[in-house]
Amino acid sequence: QILTDVMFINRGRIVLNSPMESFETRFVELTPKPENLAAARALKPLRERQAPLGGNVLLFDNVERERLANLGETRTPSIADVFVAMMSEQGARA
Repeated sequence: QILTDVMFINRGRIVLNSPMESFETRFVELTPKPENLAAARALKPLRERQAPLGGNVLLFDNVERERLANLGETRTPSIADVFVAMMSEQGARA
């Protein structure tokens, strides 16, 4: 790996400063089973988007991966996906 740390800055404020090891455990993307979508939304994802082939993809911050795995398929999100979610969240607060 070349990248050791990730930092996002929005309007002069640091909104994320994380070592890559923490990033990979902190953020989880979930594609829930249709019957588990409401339960997944109740865990307050950072962002929700439509998957290209249908269904929903939810991005979580600091929610246990094991808890999410019971609701569907989990994976580590890309840095770009987390960036979009965090900037969108910050924009909504501003």
